[in-house]
Amino acid sequence: MPERYVVDPKSGEEILLADGESPTAGLRRRQIEKIEEARSDLARRAATARAKPLAAQPPGTGSTKAGKPVQTADEAAARSRRIRLGLIAGGVVLVLGIAAIATTSAVSAGIREQEAAAAEQVRIERLAEQEAEDAAADKKAEEQALADALASGREQLDSSRDFATASAAYATDAQKADLEASRAGLEEAMDAKVRADIVVALESVKASVKLIGTAEEAAARQAAEAQKGVDDQYLLAAQAAGASVTDRESALRSAHSYCDSLTSGDQTFEVLVATIHSRQRNDAAISSYCPQFADAAGVASQVFSIGSKVVGADIAEGTYTTLKKGVKDCYWERSDGGGEIIDNSFISFAPDGVSVTVHNGEGFTTSGCGLWILQ
Repeated sequence: MPERYVVDPKSGEEILLADGESPTAGLRRRQIEKIEEARSDLARRAATARAKPLAAQPPGTGSTKAGKPVQTADEAAARSRRIRLGLIAGGVVLVLGIAAIATTSAVSAGIREQEAAAAEQVRIERLAEQEAEDAAADKKAEEQALADALASGREQLDSSRDFATASAAYATDAQKADLEASRAGLEEAMDAKVRADIVVALESVKASVKLIGTAEEAAARQAAEAQKGVDDQYLLAAQAAGASVTDRESALRSAHSYCDSLTSGDQTFEVLVATIHSRQRNDAAISSYCPQFADAAGVASQVFSIGSKVVGADIAEGTYTTLKKGVKDCYWERSDGGGEIIDNSFISFAPDGVSVTVHNGEGFTTSGCGLWILQ
């Protein structure tokens, strides 16, 4: 296994790491070793100072005083030297102790700095590792997303091709062209293998398919378009007839309601004519929405009912017949220009109806006979 080293960021020393030892642990181990070395050096110096030999005094030298030996000058000097040496040794020990404490504090501070630097290095390394892992995960996710998009694209191309064949009978030429262009765009995006472009192209194909829809939806759209054409035609006809159309939807509802009232009532011809005649005319609605009543509307435009008419002015001359059969309690009267009665009749009951011929310049008055129509 190759040797591994870590560099002390403070001293620049290269430290050999043990097997499996982390850089932080190696730095801490080396700092502890330095502390132990400093302590050993201090202890060695102190021991050396204390063990330094003093000059020996020969026994029996010097005088005595009061029964005690009297120190000679050499003895006193030797004793003084011993005291000084002791003080010096003590001072050295004190200084060395203070130096050891200072050195220990400095070493501890250095260790803390080195530990902080090592921790920061570890943090940076871990952050780099995490970023690398995240980048790898993102790349893998993007690759999977691209694979999914390609799979969806192939599926959409197959299904849209089948749909184009099935909808050919009812899709418009413009819709067919739109679908074909969308499919071509999807194929191009898949060849380029750009996921975002594939997703957009997929949505375009789906929109083209939805625009065509089912056969039922296509039929409903065609019916709606046809109905819009009828509605537009009605509004134009109504305006041409003098109707005021300020609200499209309201005008259309009114027209449909008019036809519904005719459809829901008595469908006999005479009743239809009478109904149309008695109401405000809406020939545009009949023409657009209920053309089955066009004949009745045509007759209703030619009839008249109770009242007095001037022949040649209000009505044309000719023979008029009651519209319905089985007329009861019917009175009619022809008069000249001066108001004199030319002819008249009160009919209690006429199963086949009543007919009267009138001429220009005459007056024609009727009551209770129903509608009259020119033959």
